[in-house]
Amino acid sequence: MVGPAALERYDAGDVALVAPHFTQIWRRLPDADFVAPGVDSLNEITAGAARIELCMEDLQQDSRVDTVWASIRAPLRAERYPLVCRMYFSSMGSGELIRMWLAPDAQSLRNAPTVRAAVTHALGASQGGALCDELDRLLATRRVYVAERRPDLSNLGR
Repeated sequence: MVGPAALERYDAGDVALVAPHFTQIWRRLPDADFVAPGVDSLNEITAGAARIELCMEDLQQDSRVDTVWASIRAPLRAERYPLVCRMYFSSMGSGELIRMWLAPDAQSLRNAPTVRAAVTHALGASQGGALCDELDRLLATRRVYVAERRPDLSNLGR
């Protein structure tokens, strides 16, 4: 469709995709977000750091995942958890659920308690621990990445 000359230029390039590769489209799931009072303006553009968790959901129990996640968000809100969680679903690609935990800066991300610590503080070790264990079973975290904005490489705010 692009013609032989364009294909020739492409093939002559010094950059190529190396297998395995694939394209992903992350669809936002705003109803599944967690946002505590006071940090509601924090989003993908304003955050300075993020922990990105790629999770595989047990699709046979998706309604239970929703229930457990809602049960975890309530104590996080009560504890005024300092991070915001924006949710995505990789609708083309891996099929993973993506939890993007956002912080204003890298230090805030490092200093934030774990979700388990906040939930068990709010609900007690037994109830909070059981809830977190169930979520871990239903929504298994496969990979975790930490990203920090580099102002020297960013065009945001300019």
